[in-house]
Amino acid sequence: MAAVTHITRRGRLLGIRMDRPVRHNAINSQMLREFNHALDMAEADPSIRSVLVEGDADVFCTGLDLEGMLECDTEDRASGDMESGVRDYLALLKRFSTTSKFIICQVEGRCEAGGVGFVAAADFTISGPRASFRLSEALLGLLPATLMPFLIRRVGFRQAYRMTLCAPTLGSREALAVGLVDAADEEAGASLRSVLLSCERVSERTVGAAKAYFNALAPITAEMEALAVGRITSLLAEPDVATRIGDLMAQGMWQRRTGE
Repeated sequence: MAAVTHITRRGRLLGIRMDRPVRHNAINSQMLREFNHALDMAEADPSIRSVLVEGDADVFCTGLDLEGMLECDTEDRASGDMESGVRDYLALLKRFSTTSKFIICQVEGRCEAGGVGFVAAADFTISGPRASFRLSEALLGLLPATLMPFLIRRVGFRQAYRMTLCAPTLGSREALAVGLVDAADEEAGASLRSVLLSCERVSERTVGAAKAYFNALAPITAEMEALAVGRITSLLAEPDVATRIGDLMAQGMWQRRTGE
């Protein structure tokens, strides 16, 4: 099976680039495994300080691969297999927020749904001038339940609520204004270099201690995780939601281009 991410090493930086262009970099179980493998590599190597997560010039990530989930019948969509996939995604977001490595997202294109979760759980996000951000779940009859604890941490309750209910598309500058990203400019590369330089000045031990401390101040509890997983899996099991998502996919409006 071909890899759906490219993992590269550049000095003290480990890069993870998502590469599922036909599915608009949607997250499937293989991608989650490859992300965890890359983080295993980084954590086993004390010379690596930062992990950079990227998409391509057009699409950063469009969230969980709903087409793969909807290939199951209704009964299976409510089964433990679907719940396991949702839990694995949430576990990766938690790993972003607990690893002693810096997690940095560089967004150049479209970032939607679960892709916003990567941004929210990362330590820093750099946004290029063509980047856009949207929580599109409500348009599909869903809720961004699993990423919401991380988004509330990053932008606050009110902004997260607005992004959920209204599903606005935020440009790079607006994302900076609400606190979703940390830098947005025409020269995203310069901002990335500045962030990486700052990361070099802080010891790995201190990074781990800081994340543990802030996680204690704003904990994501087992009860919160169970609520998030239960809410999204129950919605995905509803037939009208599956029909709506399938129709949007057929029209080329969600995670698939027309004719693919």
